[in-house]
Amino acid sequence: MTVKLRRLFQMGILVLFFYLLAVTTFPLDYPLLANSFLRLSPLNFLLIWISKGKIPSDFLLPVLVVVSAILLGRFFCGWICPMGTSLDIGEKALLTNRNSKKEWNLASLKYWILAAALFTSLFGVSLLYLGEPISLIMRISILSFFPPLVWLWQALQGIFPSLMGLNLVPTAGIHFRFSLFFLALFLLIVVLGRLQSRFWCRNLCPMGALFAILGRFSLNRREVSDECGECGLCIENCKMGAIRDEPKRTSFQECIHCRRCEEICPQGAVKFSWRRLSPVRDPKSSVSFPRRELFGALAASAAWPLFAKTDFNAKVPHPKLIRPPASLPEEQFVSLCTRCGECMKVCVTNGLQPCILEGGWRSLWTPRLIPALGYCEETCNFCGKVCPTGAIQPFTIAEKKKIFMGLAVIDRSRCIAWNRGETCLICDEHCSYKAVFWKKMEGAGKPFVDPKKCVGCGICETRCPIRPGAAIAVYSQGEKRERRG
Repeated sequence: MTVKLRRLFQMGILVLFFYLLAVTTFPLDYPLLANSFLRLSPLNFLLIWISKGKIPSDFLLPVLVVVSAILLGRFFCGWICPMGTSLDIGEKALLTNRNSKKEWNLASLKYWILAAALFTSLFGVSLLYLGEPISLIMRISILSFFPPLVWLWQALQGIFPSLMGLNLVPTAGIHFRFSLFFLALFLLIVVLGRLQSRFWCRNLCPMGALFAILGRFSLNRREVSDECGECGLCIENCKMGAIRDEPKRTSFQECIHCRRCEEICPQGAVKFSWRRLSPVRDPKSSVSFPRRELFGALAASAAWPLFAKTDFNAKVPHPKLIRPPASLPEEQFVSLCTRCGECMKVCVTNGLQPCILEGGWRSLWTPRLIPALGYCEETCNFCGKVCPTGAIQPFTIAEKKKIFMGLAVIDRSRCIAWNRGETCLICDEHCSYKAVFWKKMEGAGKPFVDPKKCVGCGICETRCPIRPGAAIAVYSQGEKRERRG
């Protein structure tokens, strides 16, 4: 019964996760709920704390998750985490949900990943975004799963017009860079289940490592009575390898409380009960931390900030690296951004896209505005509302008129009005900030950009009829970024 309840609970949480992701779009009726899963993460909490130097105001949710780990060990991994549930479904769908006969003793990897990620955060160049599971599955879902689902939903709207009022997807199709990469990454993580079920959760997940450390003190533990016939069914069916060698021994830091062992035990010898608070001292189930390996991991992770901060593109970023409005200064922005993709998902024009190396290695997958795809809508402030860490600060529509993201520059050699001497008013007509003005030169009007009015929204570049490559383009030279409040 408990196993069925867990599966229903898992599916309910996963449906809620994807529903909240779906409604993270215009008109954004639930801005506080949009990033609620991201705010559950203790790792995101630590990232904000380390980067900002102060405890985040919304600390209650991650604290509750930590308390649940002390009480129930890796309960979050087995019952709530959308990444874990997605892997369970993916492994079953691809028939990879099986344990390899070969023993892969790689569980300590996740601890080194956690240590390295937290250590690099002290240098302002966090690696947490690489493995924080909620941000990762959200990034995969937004960049890979969501675009084809938008096209499918629009096709269904053509058949069933009543679906149009649900506001679950944008009215136009969307495109994201890296979509195939993240799809391949997800499939790789799933296929690793052929080596071990939940390979990611066992060996690589840094949040799983944090819960595993707390799980050693868990108050609710698996117990096996003397009625155990040592048939080995529990060992064979444990997804996390928490039961090894002997059915009565349990690695509590790996147990996700799926209760599968309790369900399948033919003697009914397995139960979960409450115990006093004390760490588990089981040499066969605990993970050791050799000093040499730990110092090696920390030394290797320290090299990342050195390379990231001395990267050429970090010093001289791409001139068209346009950040979302109200973004923190670059050092703080790349340190705080979890690369969750929420801002890209909610962008009404699809202009926000993941970076490649435009700002160096440390800016990988952070959001940037690409006006060739979409401009920054004057009446939209959704990205500031959904950002879970404050890397994009909240702002009002009135404040947006004074937020300078960049500056539009006219290429006179390509502009119709300048190069051909013909009349073209496209950039002027679309600029709601009235930043384009005209001067009469050589008997004809020529467009200019007023740097005091241009905020770098990019609508002029989006609408410019010259293709490929617009005759007016936005550059980051006019940006003004500062911490607000």
